[in-house]
Amino acid sequence: MTTPSDPNQPGGYGNQPEYGGQPGGYGGQPGMTPPGGNPGYQPGGYGNPSGLPNFPAAPQSMESQSQQPAINPPGSITGSFWCYVAAAVVSVIGALLFLGQKQTVANALRNANTTGLTEAQIQSAAGTVVTTALVLAIIFAALYVFFSFKLRAGRNWARIVLTIVAVLSLLSLLLNGGNLSILGLIGDLAAVVGAILSYTPQSNQYISATKMRLRGGGYQ
Repeated sequence: MTTPSDPNQPGGYGNQPEYGGQPGGYGGQPGMTPPGGNPGYQPGGYGNPSGLPNFPAAPQSMESQSQQPAINPPGSITGSFWCYVAAAVVSVIGALLFLGQKQTVANALRNANTTGLTEAQIQSAAGTVVTTALVLAIIFAALYVFFSFKLRAGRNWARIVLTIVAVLSLLSLLLNGGNLSILGLIGDLAAVVGAILSYTPQSNQYISATKMRLRGGGYQ
């Protein structure tokens, strides 16, 4: 029978391996591994004697990327902006004046009445026509102004949308030039002039510079 204090007997205190001496051991105890499961674990890891983990540098914030000098629009873009705004205002004024043409619309409906509409129905239809025209004119003007502000900010997509509107206005001038009212003529001409100004060399440079600036800041 052996005693734990006998150094000559196997398993005695004097026969235990030194710290880390047994493969796979940790602290001299078989089967125990250091944190992380690596027998050769050392606090701090390789090349980091401080023991603190290494983290990647924080990416540059979007705000700092976009902090670039603002680009002022050239005179051609400003002129184009005001031409489009003028066209929007003219369209609303024309719709307001059209409200006074309710009786003219009613007379036209009465002369073209082939379905036996009553007078009350004709008046109601005339009121619906002029009211709808006003609502559409307000919506159109609001979109016109919105795209105009985006154009002044250098957005090329807004210039494309306004160009399409200007082309339609030009077609209106060519096809109905003799039947347009003074306000309609002014509005269409303002849209055409605005489109021309938005494609001058200064305008193209401004929009290109704005596009590069927005891309550099991570915006589209």
